[in-house]
Amino acid sequence: MTPRLFYIDSLNQMRDQIDSTSFSIGFVTDSHFDEGTWRENASRSLRNLNNVLYLQGSLDCVVAGGDNVDSEHRDKSINLRNNQRFVDRLFNSLAIDKFITRGNHDQGSLPFWSANGKVMPAEVINRNEFKASYRTGQKLFGEVRDGDSLYCYKDYPSKKVRVVVVDSIDNPESTNSDGSLKYFDQWDYGYQQTQLKWIAEKALGTCPADYHVVMLSHVPLNKTANSGREQRRNFDCLSTIINAFVNRTSATVKSTLTDFQVDFSVNYSTRTASNFAGFFGGHEHRENIDNMGKFNGITCDNAWPENNEIIGTVQEDSFSIIEIDTTKRQCKTLGFGRSTNRQFNY
Repeated sequence: MTPRLFYIDSLNQMRDQIDSTSFSIGFVTDSHFDEGTWRENASRSLRNLNNVLYLQGSLDCVVAGGDNVDSEHRDKSINLRNNQRFVDRLFNSLAIDKFITRGNHDQGSLPFWSANGKVMPAEVINRNEFKASYRTGQKLFGEVRDGDSLYCYKDYPSKKVRVVVVDSIDNPESTNSDGSLKYFDQWDYGYQQTQLKWIAEKALGTCPADYHVVMLSHVPLNKTANSGREQRRNFDCLSTIINAFVNRTSATVKSTLTDFQVDFSVNYSTRTASNFAGFFGGHEHRENIDNMGKFNGITCDNAWPENNEIIGTVQEDSFSIIEIDTTKRQCKTLGFGRSTNRQFNY
């Protein structure tokens, strides 16, 4: 489970750059691991996962940010097996905390939609199968979940940081009259009221005043408009919650979207401090930082190597080490491979 030799020098150099006094997260997203499909070089992503794991002794936790597998087979058993291979590699050692969230490709809906224009529930990986694979019910790292939910938080008292991992593919598993899924993960992203209330009341509402929150998911919480079939539902609700948290104010969180209705209030006015380091995502296969009002939304590059020219070089891989300096209120991303170094204050 060691990295290939051409990575070692660069990984050692990155390890030397990691500030042990800051809180450090290894964030790898959009690996798109698969084999035997159109997505050339996707098979390399599983072995490249060894690179961020090579650094785990210098990190506080590792987060796999979705589209971990590509699930491009019209055979659910193959997609399930590839998903489990990725999870098993990530959890090969439980020496440090490791969290995983799903992306829009992991479910495996795209090949069925492309062929038939619809997706049947039995064809794709469902919510309970993700929970079983990700072992959410076991709470392997002492994290706090909403039952066995696909979203969670974990506190790190020695560094006064709360890591919150949320599920941006939180779709109802309801069906149309023909039995096909009304919403499926390839094009439908969103947050339902149950998760939003848990984020507002538990993940943020119970956070100690002297802790600093970092939130991560697959789809960025940015201002990118819906495009084509892609729909982002209630992302504005989550932004409202976070901005109210940072401002220490009250807010009404409301959505009238069919099947995604939300209606509740938040009140953070009694808090003495609310520290929010940033919201990190992937999905868009690029790097970006968006001003979301009182917090930043940070988009990270994809781990999947997209072209042949970089194969066999350090540029074949791409992930970030997120460093949070709570004293300076500063966040850095140390980029490996194609990812770049970035820095901002919060």
